[in-house]
Amino acid sequence: MFESLASSYKKAVEEIEDIFEKEFSSINVIGGGCQNELLNQLIAEVTDKDVYAGPVEATAIGNLIAQLIALGEIQDIDEARTMINQSFEVKKYVKSYNENEEAYDERQGSV
Repeated sequence: MFESLASSYKKAVEEIEDIFEKEFSSINVIGGGCQNELLNQLIAEVTDKDVYAGPVEATAIGNLIAQLIALGEIQDIDEARTMINQSFEVKKYVKSYNENEEAYDERQGSV
């Protein structure tokens, strides 16, 4: 199941990169799903991109930030990002060396 989800992330990222004609070096996974360390690592492995997981309460934080910007309490999105990065945990997952990578790739091709 997790391999299928990770493969879906890979397909979605490839489609986004095709649309924007730009390659992205990382993926941000937010919300409750970002708490699954196995899935985050699989996404990093399958996509060959760094994965940043968190914050967990991204929807509520985004709502709060939008209100603070509207009220003039925060100047702009750059200030908001700095505040979020300093206030909430974000874990980084990177592709690790995997001796079975070729076998995995072959298995995915046969699905």
